[in-house]
Amino acid sequence: KAGFKNAVQVFDLTDSIAAEGDDMKYSVLTYDASEKANAMGPSVIDPRTGEILEADIIWWHNVKSLLREWIMVQTGAYNKDARQYKLPETLIGDAARFVACHEVGHSLGLRHNMIASNAYPTDSLRSREFTDRVGGTAASIMDYARFNYIAQPGDNIRMISPQIGPYDLMAIEWGYRWFPEEKDATAKLNDFLKKHTSKEYRYSETQSQRTAIDPRSLSEDLGDDAMKSAHYGIENLKRVMPNIIEWTRTGESGQTYDEASKLYQGVIFQWSLYLYHVLANVGGMYIDNTTVDDGKPTFTFVEKDKQKRAVQFLIDEVFTCPKWLFRSELNKYTFINKNTPIGVQEQSPDYALQNQQSYMLWDMLDNSRIMRMFANEQVNGKEAFSAVDMMNMLHKHFFGNTIAGKTLSIDERQLQKNFVDALITAAAQMEGVKINKRIFNSPAIIDSPEFNMPCHSLSSASRTIDMGGTQTARVSDAISIKRGELIRILGLLKSKRHSGDTATQFHYEDVIMRIQTALGQEIK
Repeated sequence: KAGFKNAVQVFDLTDSIAAEGDDMKYSVLTYDASEKANAMGPSVIDPRTGEILEADIIWWHNVKSLLREWIMVQTGAYNKDARQYKLPETLIGDAARFVACHEVGHSLGLRHNMIASNAYPTDSLRSREFTDRVGGTAASIMDYARFNYIAQPGDNIRMISPQIGPYDLMAIEWGYRWFPEEKDATAKLNDFLKKHTSKEYRYSETQSQRTAIDPRSLSEDLGDDAMKSAHYGIENLKRVMPNIIEWTRTGESGQTYDEASKLYQGVIFQWSLYLYHVLANVGGMYIDNTTVDDGKPTFTFVEKDKQKRAVQFLIDEVFTCPKWLFRSELNKYTFINKNTPIGVQEQSPDYALQNQQSYMLWDMLDNSRIMRMFANEQVNGKEAFSAVDMMNMLHKHFFGNTIAGKTLSIDERQLQKNFVDALITAAAQMEGVKINKRIFNSPAIIDSPEFNMPCHSLSSASRTIDMGGTQTARVSDAISIKRGELIRILGLLKSKRHSGDTATQFHYEDVIMRIQTALGQEIK
């Protein structure tokens, strides 16, 4: 694409090269017989010019076990070849190819491009014609787009793994095409970029799953509709769950359930990824790389309907007990085996579920997310999905049976406590005052160095949108809405404290005391 022939050449390592060790004149692909399940592509760069002087690829042996888990969890529902402990060499080989290509991309200077998987419509990834034509699951092999977990049984998909995509070809040409005159390069490269403006050529770095702002730029996701993609993915996980023991049979006499537990963990991890892909839409913003002349906005809040759908999805899939995953037949035979410094420990599925629910609530009610929702409301008014809208949906779900005066199940009582705990974490008595606290580390705006010096270009790392610190959070409506919800819950539980069975009444008295203690009220 950049106009060079035989640009990449590979040779067997000779004894003379091996004797020179890690000499920087050699770029080496190293296979390491290790239990580590990963691969990486580090490089040495000349800081004066940006030239890549040397680049290596390190391939740890046990990455094969990770690839096997991905294939079984993500494609086993519709791919018969993936339903066995020892996968065919064709599947493992194809997976090894895409990982190796990804690392070669790093060697050539390409960074992760986590928005590439958003280029393809979710439903199109169920189309054999479409996937055959585009040849993969994302517009770039530099995304963390894995196997096609969206395809359903009967879709007859053949292309299930990531491939080199249109973004990669464009980026390599832009980065490596040679121009005889440097003065001509800038104009020609800008013209080149103007011809590549469709969504297949977008670029965005990765974000933390828990604090992501742009829901399009996430690792491990596929498609352009997180809720629809997650729905298809969960439907496939439901098909995998009943088959875990059978698919992990090694054929050896006296086999334990260790392999089944590993695959079970893989299913739970995949499920949790889907939840965070959806969560990023709540209080989310689209962040685009724009130029002065293109007339496009850089920052756009996620649409109201999409945010509402995201909250409802989380209510249905994590805040309503997913019994198919945590109360399954499999749990009669194995729990979740966790490696710890003192050895393997078995974790109860109920504990894992409650832990996941806690994290989802903490992250959903995070001050930064709620402050973005209020910022959206300031800009878009009633067209925005507001923090009050979200709180009302959660309140109705968590306390619907309380309002009706019904006896609560153990799951319902646990979820109510989880919700109240998440609210208290950020809205307790001491959160609204500055006693024994420092103001946010940054100085006042007029004293801040960045406001008194020329502004340089943005970093090539992921973009961080700073919409508040500890001081602004403390005086924002984020704490007000959480305290308002706690007071609403308190009033409800006081009015219903004698309804339901004994366990329900004990639960109400406990939660009443927790809220009053957190808000510094006299316990009555």
